[in-house]
Amino acid sequence: MAYRAHPLSPAPLKQIHRIDVRPPLPRGFAEKAREHEGNRDDAVGHVLTHLHVMAVKGIVRREDNPIVTVGAAVMQSVHSSFQNQAAHRLPGQLLITGRTPGMILLQRGILAAARLNMLFGLTDDLHANFNKVDSQLESHGMADAFEAACRDALFTGFGRKEADPEIVGEIWEDLYKDGALPAYEAVLDLFSSNLTEVNRESQEQKLGITEEERDYLRGASPEGVEPAMVRNVERMYDVEG
Repeated sequence: MAYRAHPLSPAPLKQIHRIDVRPPLPRGFAEKAREHEGNRDDAVGHVLTHLHVMAVKGIVRREDNPIVTVGAAVMQSVHSSFQNQAAHRLPGQLLITGRTPGMILLQRGILAAARLNMLFGLTDDLHANFNKVDSQLESHGMADAFEAACRDALFTGFGRKEADPEIVGEIWEDLYKDGALPAYEAVLDLFSSNLTEVNRESQEQKLGITEEERDYLRGASPEGVEPAMVRNVERMYDVEG
């Protein structure tokens, strides 16, 4: 005998797997998504540049066998307003053998520590769904891509007499960008597969935010890895060292 639901029981949620046409994002969301992604891309580039220069200058040494890991963010520069949340720009807090890069610099009396700490604390004041997108991106591969890029930026600096902007740019492109892009596809699939009539509005927003950020990343060329920026950071360490 086939199972029959009790006439007073609630109807099961209808799952919607794919949407051919979605309503547009709320006003300003698309622009904020692109801005947030651009801020993240630039921040990642700046961190890679600093790590590469730190290795070139011997602040972190190969013989110390540095272990590079990325964990949850621990610093926050600003608080959110109204019903928004503070969304971190970087995919996580970088540690080198358990210490933040800023801590390593501070122990050597280098003022660049403040600049690095600021990078990891930078946030954007955004709707809560942006933070939900970020969390999923980070857990689906973005944090791993950031960690791999940071490790390579550091290790390619060992033994060099000066920083190499071309190497830093290639690391951002090949390890971070190419490593992070699959995370967007995985998160789009996740949000689509969990779409129901009850949560449709929120899920559609998160899908739209993810798509806007992914499309921006595909064409991104961040300031932080431009040759002039790499040289500026290198000169800054020369002055402060």
